[in-house]
Amino acid sequence: MIRADKIAVNGKEYEASYCGEQDMSWSDDCAKLEIWRLENAYDDFKNKQKTGIVKPYNNYPMNIDTGQVFVMDLHSRKDGSVERIYQISDGSVWQDMPVTCQIWVEPAKS
Repeated sequence: MIRADKIAVNGKEYEASYCGEQDMSWSDDCAKLEIWRLENAYDDFKNKQKTGIVKPYNNYPMNIDTGQVFVMDLHSRKDGSVERIYQISDGSVWQDMPVTCQIWVEPAKS
């Protein structure tokens, strides 16, 4: 963990451990990816709908354990916008690798 932040999701505030960023210069679309782990959040997210997008544990800059929830900000290379996505480690496996699964979280109302 690099620092501790607070992130609100659907009206609830969570302690969030900032895990760093990944350079995405190889991508045509994404410049970088920032990652936070939401602390003690698994029970609040475990029944959320999965999108079908997975991320192998070995694609993370830190160790992953089952029962964790991650917030990721994808920074666009094209227009500088930021897309927030959520991943959960629920024990899922894809091609014999443990993975986190992207989940659908209702965007904050403005």
